[in-house]
Amino acid sequence: STAGGTAPQWREDGRELFFQAADHGIMAVDVRGGAGVGVGAPRLLFRATLASGAYRSYRWAPSGDGQRFLVNTPTGQVAAGRFVVVTNLTTELVRR
Repeated sequence: STAGGTAPQWREDGRELFFQAADHGIMAVDVRGGAGVGVGAPRLLFRATLASGAYRSYRWAPSGDGQRFLVNTPTGQVAAGRFVVVTNLTTELVRR
């Protein structure tokens, strides 16, 4: 990218590279391999506000063919989560 980018992801066949631009755009670049290695011009696929914080590493992923994307986006105000840890689950189930 001539303007920078983060979180690169390859299409399964290696012929296209996707990345996130600074303006929240998900971009694609065609890649040619072999003796004449080359890359095309970046093109915008879509824009998305991606999740941040603890889920920063898992914000988006392309399908193998690059035709669909799984995108982790914030849905609004989220209250702090509550976790319940159960120890000795098998013993507890037998008791009940």
